[in-house]
Amino acid sequence: DTFRSFFAVSLLLLAASAEELPASSAKCLLQTSSAHGALAPEAGGHDVKQKVACGLLACILVLCLVGRRLAQSSQGALSILICAFYVAISVTIDLSIAVQKTKTEGSSGSAYAFNPMCAVVLTELLKLTCSAALACVGQYQKAGDSQARESMLGITPLDVMWFMGTAIIFTFNNILVWVAIGANDMSQFGILRDTMVIWTACLWILVFQAPLGARRWLGIMIILGGLALNHFRAETSSSSSQGGASQAHQARQWGFALVLCMTFCNALGSVTNEKAFKRSAALDINLQNCVLYSGCICATLLVMAFTDLELLLSPSRFLEGFTRGTLLTICLQATAGLLVSRLLKYTDSIMKTVASCIRGPVVVFIAPLLVDSPTDWQTLGSSMLIASGCVQYMLQGPMAHVAKPATE
Repeated sequence: DTFRSFFAVSLLLLAASAEELPASSAKCLLQTSSAHGALAPEAGGHDVKQKVACGLLACILVLCLVGRRLAQSSQGALSILICAFYVAISVTIDLSIAVQKTKTEGSSGSAYAFNPMCAVVLTELLKLTCSAALACVGQYQKAGDSQARESMLGITPLDVMWFMGTAIIFTFNNILVWVAIGANDMSQFGILRDTMVIWTACLWILVFQAPLGARRWLGIMIILGGLALNHFRAETSSSSSQGGASQAHQARQWGFALVLCMTFCNALGSVTNEKAFKRSAALDINLQNCVLYSGCICATLLVMAFTDLELLLSPSRFLEGFTRGTLLTICLQATAGLLVSRLLKYTDSIMKTVASCIRGPVVVFIAPLLVDSPTDWQTLGSSMLIASGCVQYMLQGPMAHVAKPATE
């Protein structure tokens, strides 16, 4: 019942965002990206489309291979279904953010015509509203069940502390997503964000004290190899260019630092969020989410109070610079956020992170159709090497917690 309600809300969000878009949304998206310096659909058309087709075919084969292995168990089938849906939404989110970048800085000094923190606040508010509605529906359906009532009212101050800490971490991650995409091209962002799996694996071991195993470490090493190949490509292209090489190198290093900070916040938030969910597993997941999203809203408003108090005190300017594409991004981010909470509760944070790593190669192959993004074979090869590392990890299935020995 919970999953049916959740997917119903997801479909409503997507339908609402679709109504905001014009009938020729795909055409408008291409026109918008072209106006912002993106590749026109005809530019390098045949070569780019051939590479994109090869990449999408490879990604489909990856999903079929992993799905066939994980579908042997009901938990594995549920995990791969949620992961596939999450990857599809996440790729759309990344690209929808990328096409909103402008040539000149917006009023907030960012790469967008609006303050990204306003979008973050609206996203968290939408997630809070949906979670509260799902919680009310679940409570109504189980009105006579005393155990269900206890799962709604059994939250403790310690649970709230865990979720508030997670909310602060996720707030910085949500802001850094917009900033990092604004400071990088999509191929660089799509590949560098996969450092998240390294952070998450180390934090998972630290928090849950469970070994990954040799095969999972092999997958992580393959991902590192793909990242090294991408770094070699970037350094080679930098040394071969003449004018503005130093400035471009500094910009690339700054963009890399932003992605690194974002991935660390995402990994830390995922692990602490998983810990918070599973230490209070008897609680209703929608109630847990209400606490989490309330904390995210408060934390984001607090950051805005320090960085852009004038905008915070001017409600009429809060939506300044928003477009239909921005509203679509907000709805998709809300859907992805609701999905991640299920992913963390019913699988584990590394499974979610490795699923996110598949998102990187998909973004690398699709981005040239919408925005200005490299399509050389080193970039595409490094993304596929990372995808193969993800497959190696995902074939092992979700991790199991190691039970601690009882102490007398």
